[in-house]
Amino acid sequence: MLFLLILSFYSEFEWYQLEGTGAREIYEKVTESPMVKKYGKDRVANKFIYLDSGIFGGGCKVLFSKGTEIRGLPEGLKLMKRAIKMKKHNRYSALYKEGKLKETWKELEKESAKKLGIFSLTLEEMRKILPEEDYKNEEGEFEPGLMLEKIGRLKCPSRTYYSFIEIEEDKTVKIIPVMLKLCPIAEKIEEYITSLNSNGD
Repeated sequence: MLFLLILSFYSEFEWYQLEGTGAREIYEKVTESPMVKKYGKDRVANKFIYLDSGIFGGGCKVLFSKGTEIRGLPEGLKLMKRAIKMKKHNRYSALYKEGKLKETWKELEKESAKKLGIFSLTLEEMRKILPEEDYKNEEGEFEPGLMLEKIGRLKCPSRTYYSFIEIEEDKTVKIIPVMLKLCPIAEKIEEYITSLNSNGD
């Protein structure tokens, strides 16, 4: 994984927690936020950037059109430019090494493990509560759908946040809404199911 540089910024923007996660609720919260009132609705880009917990490790892919100047980021978030040549875009990895969101993730991991009655969200612990043998069909093949059906009944501890990235594009300053959902159970279960599918190959 090769990076060209770590960008430094003059502006950092607050993360805001969202109580609802429906499209209408998200739109209303974002458009009523202090940032939108400051910049004006006409300066809000007509797109969202979606991040996940990858920002705490390997990073999340983010693309910007060539010529775009990045002027500000959400608090604690860094962008590292990737040494990958693209025709119309520059590719970055969004990273978040430390701060309140990282602490929130750790708290949600503990809360999730407690809810499931295990010590931690490791693959070994997941096998204790979701043994592969319980989710096989009549032919003895693992059926992810059966496991997902049971998991769907769980209320997974999660939190959703939004913030903004400020850019200058074609001599116009804009802000792009950034969404981040933290849900350790969902991600660990996806990792667990992937490992079971891999073992079956």
